[in-house]
Amino acid sequence: MYGIIFRQSKVRDNDAITDWLTDSDTTLTAVASHIQGSKSFPNGLETMCVYEMTCDRRKSGDMWRLETAYSARRFDGLLQNIASYACASAALEAVANVCPTDSAIDGLFESLLSSLAVMNTAPEYSAMVLAWFECHLFSQLGALPNIDYCAQCAKPLRRSKWFQQEVGFLCEGCAHGEENIAPIVLESVRRLRQQSLRQTMQNVVERGASIEKLNSVLDHVLRFLFAIMSDNSAIRRTKAHVFMRDAVFGASIE
Repeated sequence: MYGIIFRQSKVRDNDAITDWLTDSDTTLTAVASHIQGSKSFPNGLETMCVYEMTCDRRKSGDMWRLETAYSARRFDGLLQNIASYACASAALEAVANVCPTDSAIDGLFESLLSSLAVMNTAPEYSAMVLAWFECHLFSQLGALPNIDYCAQCAKPLRRSKWFQQEVGFLCEGCAHGEENIAPIVLESVRRLRQQSLRQTMQNVVERGASIEKLNSVLDHVLRFLFAIMSDNSAIRRTKAHVFMRDAVFGASIE
């Protein structure tokens, strides 16, 4: 078992930093983003995420496989608050950027791209649905054991109570008192995604992925996203596809 460790690092309020380095050919070490809002975390709470990965030796190259993820707030595999969730997202981006080939992390490329693309979808779509979709991706990677039950009391979640102001998969009772995340923190998350998206996509293209390949991944994302929404019309799907494609690729990648 090899570890990708994201250490704590004190940063300014409303700030986000991502850095990484490669220690050897079998171990990657990265410093993940830490987002701190003075109103939400008056005591200077910071988040640390730890990713455990395995490395399979192959003739064609090493294959890194994500095994599990933890957050400093609850070391039980749950990413239940917005700070640790944003930290984990940035960590995934950092890992993807340091990999020498497209096949370096088994199954992570599509999930990473999907997560980034969905965050840039049209604003009229429910934030709750987008948050659920992203956490679904993390659950497939082993970061969330179950998205059907409350993260604290394990009671079944009603769909209307999936998300409480993007705090996490908590029931109404457990989410009480945690549902007012300061706008400064949410804005940090938004800026982090916007800043890292284009560079991540540029790195993907430079590694040889074709525009057709990326478009096919986006199409798969949309099919899944709209499958869990009430309106699955072709017109709505087409408009969102164009919006997401333009937001992801942009003029700098043409």
